[in-house]
Amino acid sequence: MQGGRVGALVPPAFEHAFEHSSGTGHVVLLVPESMAEYGRTIYELLREFDRRGCDVIVASLPPREGLGLAIADRLRRAAAKI
Repeated sequence: MQGGRVGALVPPAFEHAFEHSSGTGHVVLLVPESMAEYGRTIYELLREFDRRGCDVIVASLPPREGLGLAIADRLRRAAAKI
């Protein structure tokens, strides 16, 4: 999408890669370090992108084990076309 506002949901380890994106109008939110916290806040994070007017959201998937499987499933369902 050309000209759209992009939201990125990234692990804390990648925060430095987005330090210079603040002036671009794009939104970068950090994934909580704990999978349990990530699971509890996933929908709040997605709503924050909505509040900030993001047209597209890019999210890194968590590890494919334990709670990471459930979180990845939630992200895939949220990504489905409505």
